[in-house]
Amino acid sequence: MNNLATSVCDHFKSLGVVCPLSLQSGWFTVGAIDNLDHDPSSTTAQGSFHGTGISLFQFPKQDSDVFLPAVQRRVNLCSTRSVSRDITLPDTYSSVPPVSIKTSEVNVPAESQAGVETVSTDQLSIAIEKQVHCLKHCEQHLNVELTKGIHLSWAAYHASVTELPNPLPCLGSLLPLFYEKAATVAMMKHGMFVVKEATEFLNPGQIPVTICDQPLFAIAKVIQWNWLATHGENVHIVMLGGLRIEMVLCRTMCGDLLAASGWTTAITEAGIASSGTSDSFLKVAYLTKTRGAHQITVAALYKLQHAAFQELNGQHDDEEEEGGLVLIIPQWKKTPSAVTFWLTL
Repeated sequence: MNNLATSVCDHFKSLGVVCPLSLQSGWFTVGAIDNLDHDPSSTTAQGSFHGTGISLFQFPKQDSDVFLPAVQRRVNLCSTRSVSRDITLPDTYSSVPPVSIKTSEVNVPAESQAGVETVSTDQLSIAIEKQVHCLKHCEQHLNVELTKGIHLSWAAYHASVTELPNPLPCLGSLLPLFYEKAATVAMMKHGMFVVKEATEFLNPGQIPVTICDQPLFAIAKVIQWNWLATHGENVHIVMLGGLRIEMVLCRTMCGDLLAASGWTTAITEAGIASSGTSDSFLKVAYLTKTRGAHQITVAALYKLQHAAFQELNGQHDDEEEEGGLVLIIPQWKKTPSAVTFWLTL
């Protein structure tokens, strides 16, 4: 086992970068940094581990992409050296340089928004139309027994109606762990450096992309604002993971908007969730449950909206009703504030 570990470490040293053999050359590469917490609860445990893990993910562009290993030469996995002290990674990887920074005094650099692409009106209209189709689908199956193959959730419905070729699986690899705690400026700065070096080795010319959760994202932005030349926003992209983006969206746009609106009371009285669980939706304590509550709310508002239109204008087919709603909703928004509030949602 020592021979194998020594050979791998020697291989990394010869490359000058820690890069697993399974990763491919020329593929778009994304790095992820997260904390690793292992805290044994047993009374006989001798210690805990609070370190950092860095992972690399690669995404093939199309079916024609061939597997081209980043390293073309053979690796000798039968090293004759067996001394355990030879099992050392390159210093540029294993050594975390200390940093000095005043986090209380952060100057956010001014950035130009020129060239930033925005969502066009056509794209927004297409997205809204898809959501309306989903709500119609839910309304059609409201009073019928659900069978296998009927998808009501947003994700399942859109996946069932989207015709896309089967995506190629991405490659992922976990780099050697760090003993240092992730939520520090020194470790995050070094982690971004590791991602940058690996990205340049695997896909030369690509701007490095690092994904992390919300606490680490805040630290990473401080680093970008203080080390503009090496870690700035123009040379390194830092973003939240998909889970965190959805949680922030639900908490800020939906949670803050629905607070004190009576929404949680309605959810409780409808028997969808208990009082405590309903209140947790505002803070997105459980993302899956919160997503389901928002979907039920939107479906209920859609049904009430159509029921109000039919009561005022009689029965119409779907096309006439949709056209009538387009004309009458702006008029409804001029009515009392409660109606305007729920139409905004």
